Amino acid sequence: MTVKKNIYALLFMLIFEGCKSPIPPLTDDDFKYANALFTISDTTYLIEGRKLFIRNCGKCHYLRNPLSRTPEQWNQILMEHQYDVKLPPHDFQKIKVYLLTVSRNAKK
Repeated sequence: MTVKKNIYALLFMLIFEGCKSPIPPLTDDDFKYANALFTISDTTYLIEGRKLFIRNCGKCHYLRNPLSRTPEQWNQILMEHQYDVKLPPHDFQKIKVYLLTVSRNAKK
């Protein structure tokens, strides 16, 4: 019976870990940074950028943690994709602001 419990516990842990999002939640510092750099005073702008990133970029690509790249690297990737994606420009801009904001803490 103990082996069975251990197996269930292991399965639960694997499922739980697999469901965790690789995308970190937004912080107060993110909102402050975006406001200072991009003059975004509405917090929903970054929240929408995060949602759009998850919803749209994950369709064609493995969804990477924004911290896996520097702002310069994300900017280059976004420049390469800006004409390929089927998004309104304002949605693309929200994704860009989100990625450039969150990735500022990426290790170089």
